[in-house]
Amino acid sequence: MNAQQQQRRTGIAAITLATILSFGTMSGCAPSLITLQVQALPAGASAPIRLELDGRLHSGDQYRLEVHVPRPAYVYVMQPGNPQPKILFPQQAGQDNRATPTAPFYVPSLEQFMALDNQVGTERLIVVVSVQPLSTEALHKFVKEQDVMTSRGTDPPPETIGPTGKDPTRYVVKGAFDAQQRAILRFSFQHERPQS
Repeated sequence: MNAQQQQRRTGIAAITLATILSFGTMSGCAPSLITLQVQALPAGASAPIRLELDGRLHSGDQYRLEVHVPRPAYVYVMQPGNPQPKILFPQQAGQDNRATPTAPFYVPSLEQFMALDNQVGTERLIVVVSVQPLSTEALHKFVKEQDVMTSRGTDPPPETIGPTGKDPTRYVVKGAFDAQQRAILRFSFQHERPQS
């Protein structure tokens, strides 16, 4: 085999390898989903525990979110509101909300938790993840579009939760980026009065 044939064979091998690697990433062989977990710190507890979807917390308990992303992205946390959802995170201009795939991203932070007030009921969290930063207007518009799609029965960007029961996947919400490189994940839990 001459040098030209060897070069051609090496080039074909490199193209084939690149194709296999990119297909593996697109087909789910490599992590490509966004995941969301809620860590709860019940009153009096010394360490957080994972909260199950539709689990129960009490007034005075605290929680934080743990988000994993497959590529660098911006994380926003909201609660449903009328007329617009209320933005819980980031609360201040310039607050760092950029997550990277190299480490979990915690909201509000690894060292801090959000405390539950005395208003009991179902707590609904909306987590938006976007490769590009979103303005407040764009954020509200995206959430509203997803709510309209859901109410019409049109599929929103992929969002899955594990089966019911005590399966470990009941603690994780998964989602994937849509064509605009945005995703929405939802997590709800019951907020009850303090235990006596």
